Amino acid sequence: PAWEWVLAICAAGRASPVYVNGKISIVYQYRDAHSQGSVSVPAKAATQLFTSGNLEKFNVQWLPRANRPTAFVYQYTNEGENYRQDVLTVEDAEGSLNDPTELHQDVYRPEQQQAYGVVRSAQLFRDGVFRHRINRLVKRKVDFQTGRWALAAQVGDLIEIETEVMRPFDSDIPTSGAVVLGGVNVTSITVDHTSLPSSGQIKFRQPDGTPGTATWSGTGTATVDGVAVTELLLLSSVTVDKGAACVFGSVDKLVETYEIVNISLNEDLTRAVTALQWVPEVHDDIAPATFTDGSAVGTLVNAISRSRAEQLVMTPVALGLGLLALVVAMS
Repeated sequence: PAWEWVLAICAAGRASPVYVNGKISIVYQYRDAHSQGSVSVPAKAATQLFTSGNLEKFNVQWLPRANRPTAFVYQYTNEGENYRQDVLTVEDAEGSLNDPTELHQDVYRPEQQQAYGVVRSAQLFRDGVFRHRINRLVKRKVDFQTGRWALAAQVGDLIEIETEVMRPFDSDIPTSGAVVLGGVNVTSITVDHTSLPSSGQIKFRQPDGTPGTATWSGTGTATVDGVAVTELLLLSSVTVDKGAACVFGSVDKLVETYEIVNISLNEDLTRAVTALQWVPEVHDDIAPATFTDGSAVGTLVNAISRSRAEQLVMTPVALGLGLLALVVAMS
């Protein structure tokens, strides 16, 4: 029962509780740097690089749009009506639902939502717009497994991914590999591939697990343990360990960014990870609402203004795709 109360409280702000080492943390979704009081949170950035060298059983799923709702019908207790039961419909105004010039216009597909703990129409409006953006813009979901010591990220973190089964770019296809020779503050990296171009960009896993990026402007050939390898001459110094996963190719065409929404423990102690495509535009500012609140006909509700409680919730994790479930991260 106690855990159910935790879930109910988080659901009011579209957040998710995460249980790690006997402690409960609340995960919410954001893009930009923000602060409140003495607490300051930097802008979200990728925390780990995954390639074919540190993951397995990789699967990409393209999410269908044909069955996604284009209108959320919220049932809630309206504070403007002395907390009586009320209904508010939020259509996807940013899509093609109400665009008569669109050749393939979206159809009206409503979905009922029970908004427990939410009493303000403005909050529900923002919730609906956010969910519609997730449904419309997020196109892919990935699942993979990784070793218990290979995972340096948690639910809500951004990760950068490149494997041999996911080539998101039609040209300039990158290549996954491993660092053969690295070091501290070095200006060259030796990788386990040959015939690389004379210039390009490499992403690699740094000693703390986060992705590092460097550009090379020259190459050299070498042999390590009888195997032909390539030395990349970098434009800046880096710190990278031998054996670190890496991906190299054309500048800014190496990886795709995903956000972890689920981590579970397998019987062999490996981790199963689920992540959604990261689309920064989902977090663009939401314009003030243009709907009329049922408690005051003719009065526009400003969807930007937030109550103190809503500010504490911040911007939460989206449940629009129905993919973000309770996560128990075990270690």
